Amino acid sequence: ILYEDDLLAIVGKSPHIAVHEAPNIPRKETLIAQLEAHYAPENITPLLVHRLDVNTSGCLIVAKNPDVAEELEAMFLDEKRSVKKEYIALVRGIVKQKEGEINSPLKGRDGSKVNALTSYEVMHVFKQHGVSLLLIEIKTGRLHQIRQHLAKINHPVVMDDQHGDQEFNRRFHKKTRLKRQFLHAVAVTFTFHGKKYHAKAELFHDLKRTLEILVNTH
Repeated sequence: ILYEDDLLAIVGKSPHIAVHEAPNIPRKETLIAQLEAHYAPENITPLLVHRLDVNTSGCLIVAKNPDVAEELEAMFLDEKRSVKKEYIALVRGIVKQKEGEINSPLKGRDGSKVNALTSYEVMHVFKQHGVSLLLIEIKTGRLHQIRQHLAKINHPVVMDDQHGDQEFNRRFHKKTRLKRQFLHAVAVTFTFHGKKYHAKAELFHDLKRTLEILVNTH
């Protein structure tokens, strides 16, 4: 738990855990089940306000009652972009533009095209390894938005097994032993009921170790 008050909690999600159940993922193995067990003694039923992919780590907002969940969900969907969501991603290739924006519609959950906007800035380039480290802000919250948008500009997320470069990923895994996509929700900032919230989640050890390997090898 990165931050907590009577209305909500902001947690740091580990990689390799689903936020909720799916046909091949039983509820007892999910993050929401862990949260329910944690809050059961306080008679609180936690509710997820947004989602992170199984293999994406980092900041996740959890509401402590249905009214708070409804308000926060509306903030995530509004056009004013009230919630600032920042991610760190390692991508294939040398990103030449220091900063940029990807404004390209993606499929919504009902299958129709919806607007999607992602901005990025280059934090570091590892020329000898052919990868770039980006700080990313998403202005919308579409399914796999960052992964799809970066693949569209030919800089897919390293180790992305769905939208990435599989041959590159095999070589990268051999070099670093990284087992999941290099994508981390590093920070979230928003104002709710007149109070400013900000939480930051440190990179998980597997991503830190990967960067150390890149820095120390040529």
